[in-house]
Amino acid sequence: EAQGRNCRFLQGQQRDGLAVKQMRDAITLRQECSVVLKNYRKDNSLFWNNLFLAPVPDERGDITHYIGIQTDITAQKRYEQELAHNASHDLLTGLPNRSLLRDRLSQSCNISQRYAQKVAVLFIDLDGFKLINDSMGHLSGDEVLKLVTSRIVALIRPGDTLSRIGGDEFVLLVPDVQDDELLPQLAGRILTTIAEPVTLQGQEIQLTASIGISVSGSELTEPMQLVQQADLAMCRAKQLGRNTYQWYKAEMDQLLSKQLSLKSMLRKAIDQQEFELYYQPQVDAVTNELVGLEALLRWPHPEQGFISPEEFIPVAEDTGMIVEIGQWVLEQACAFNYQLQQQQLASVPVAVNLSSMQFQRSEFIEQLQQTLTVQRLAARYLQLELTESLLLENIEYVIEKLHRLKQLGISIAIDDFGTGYSSLSYLKRLPIDKLKIDRDFVRDIVTDKRDAAICRAIIAMAHQLDVKVVAEGVENDAQAALLGKSLCDEFQGYHFAKPMSAADTEQFLRYYAAKQQHRQAGSQQTLLLVDDEDNILHALKRLLRKEPYTVLTCTSAKQAFELLALHDVQVIVSDQRMPQMNGTEFLRQVKDMYPETIRLVLSGYTDLRSVTEAINQGAIYKFLTKPWQDNELREEIRAAFKRYAGQTQQTDR
Repeated sequence: EAQGRNCRFLQGQQRDGLAVKQMRDAITLRQECSVVLKNYRKDNSLFWNNLFLAPVPDERGDITHYIGIQTDITAQKRYEQELAHNASHDLLTGLPNRSLLRDRLSQSCNISQRYAQKVAVLFIDLDGFKLINDSMGHLSGDEVLKLVTSRIVALIRPGDTLSRIGGDEFVLLVPDVQDDELLPQLAGRILTTIAEPVTLQGQEIQLTASIGISVSGSELTEPMQLVQQADLAMCRAKQLGRNTYQWYKAEMDQLLSKQLSLKSMLRKAIDQQEFELYYQPQVDAVTNELVGLEALLRWPHPEQGFISPEEFIPVAEDTGMIVEIGQWVLEQACAFNYQLQQQQLASVPVAVNLSSMQFQRSEFIEQLQQTLTVQRLAARYLQLELTESLLLENIEYVIEKLHRLKQLGISIAIDDFGTGYSSLSYLKRLPIDKLKIDRDFVRDIVTDKRDAAICRAIIAMAHQLDVKVVAEGVENDAQAALLGKSLCDEFQGYHFAKPMSAADTEQFLRYYAAKQQHRQAGSQQTLLLVDDEDNILHALKRLLRKEPYTVLTCTSAKQAFELLALHDVQVIVSDQRMPQMNGTEFLRQVKDMYPETIRLVLSGYTDLRSVTEAINQGAIYKFLTKPWQDNELREEIRAAFKRYAGQTQQTDR
């Protein structure tokens, strides 16, 4: 059918004007030419044709005719198109890659500036995706990525661009943003659809994601800054518990800049050994004798002064430098402890905090043994402090490793107990020696009945497991006394000593004298008077001066709680109307914390409802009125002490 026909019939109705012009120019100039044409088969399917056209001269050099050679290059053209597509698209999901995202983002930003519109970027990162790859294989991971892609694509507009820029990270470009408030709704829908269960290998998997949102503004100089900003916001969403979204804020850039600076400074600090170890004593709760030292890392920067561990430790953990720093801490602490023993200043364990990354290293125990050998320190003089979160990572592996450490003679403590993800089912299996009550529970233990209850519960539970308890952050006599009443074993805090440099620690140990902290128990009768008016307190003390009581006085509930912690009080007489906390509320809390006390209210004001409730709840033994009759008040107080004595005898029987 093609014989005898001009080959232009293959080009169909719409011809390539440029190619046709090239051929005509070549014929006019009697030159060769090569062009690529779109041709169509009889069934109208497209094929690409490479046409080579050349003049054919006779023996005199005259052009008698032209010869054309056509070659089907459809396969080659398709391969070139695939290469071009792959250069700008992700092979697994078919989504635009970082390169194409950059182009589209630049175009969108240019258009948005021209028409005073906004461009938004949502940085989407799957939570815990590495666990799927590690446990189920990369093929299953690839299936998850393709499924997530299809779910997100179903939610977005035709003009939006979803790209995959690596791993489990997706970036959604939203041009023409009219209302910023619509972006959280979009982020919420994406989180919801990603969270729908996925079935892999017959197992149902629950996915979540973290999303960061950034919107273009006048200060934007480089379009890809939007992606960086959204990435920072996504990291913040991870920190806040994941499965949520966060807006970008300018402070995040400052934080990132600070972290980058800290990374550089940390590397330099390690190389130049800028770190220093401070030591804080731990004392026996009964004898006040020194029972241990905790090694605390400090960074005295030569230009910026002391940099808080709360700032540089997270950066060190993120970069992996914590392993190198942790090893240095172990070596220095062991060496210092050996030095103290040689000087006969102390023979107690030194406690060292371990990072999760350091503990999880397969060679950790062998390296620790080598450190002890090199520093000539017996294993019993080293205590390792671990966090609850570390203990719950791969629990079986952790338990096995802790047993190996115990076999070496090293003691184990759980630091900041109660602030992490405590699991009692695991706690009973862990070979630990001590629990350290976090300072957050100790700070208000004297005035907050809930903190007091938590501390008592931790101590009681630990003792049932044959584990000692250390209270951190003890800052005054009242806290120490109340913890002592609760049978806490050891104390650590500013009340005994602040963290000190190695030289100051040696000086402290040279002059440290153990002081007896326990209170002499006896039959002494102690009365506490609480009233915000000093003249009332003076009058009451005069009234009771001949009575065989130790009389304590104070003008506020806060002071009263401190005295209750420090002294064995049997009877309390409190005013009703006081600032900050009235008498009935004060005695309610006293009832919970010191239920054995006999509690009386002495007041010139009668709030019948609150008094009735307090009496009905057992918070008040009696309500006495002002002005009082001296003989009657003395008799009521004597009766209260007799009632206390009767309770004690009943308890003893």
